[in-house]
Amino acid sequence: MKTKFGVVAALVLWWSAFMTARPVYAYLDPGAGSFLFQLLIGAGVSALFLLKIYWKKIKSFVTKQDADADDDDDDEA
Repeated sequence: MKTKFGVVAALVLWWSAFMTARPVYAYLDPGAGSFLFQLLIGAGVSALFLLKIYWKKIKSFVTKQDADADDDDDDEA
């Protein structure tokens, strides 16, 4: 009974959001698209850089090893 009510409520919300909307007169120039593209690329590169920085900590958390033990091996080489 609850799921049927949820489906009906979702359909009513969808209808009220999309069927009663008025047209919007806005302009997006090509520069806006390239700006959004640059933002996405920058966010992706930042996420990869953050992953690179914290990779040893993430790996030690997943494998349940001590992260400082790996650092000792690098000093001897």
